[in-house]
Amino acid sequence: SERDWWLAEHFGFTRKQIVHTDAKYLVTGDVFIDDKPDHIRRWAARHTGAAVLWAQPYNVDAFAAGEFEFIGRVYRTGSWGVVAGLALEAG
Repeated sequence: SERDWWLAEHFGFTRKQIVHTDAKYLVTGDVFIDDKPDHIRRWAARHTGAAVLWAQPYNVDAFAAGEFEFIGRVYRTGSWGVVAGLALEAG
């Protein structure tokens, strides 16, 4: 429910517009945002869009170590401005 509240507060989504799933890699889109490196890896392996690893202290090592084979399409940021720019590029 905290996630639903946050999405409503910041993006105006209603509960009916929010889908919860553990199989995020099945969701298609131009930009995928998550804080877990494994979710980013699985999504980037199936899609051509930009994958954004949302910067958190617990995921800095995974990105810094070069664990992502899709570096050209995987970004690590904590900036909504960067995400907005990627979304605009995707068009």
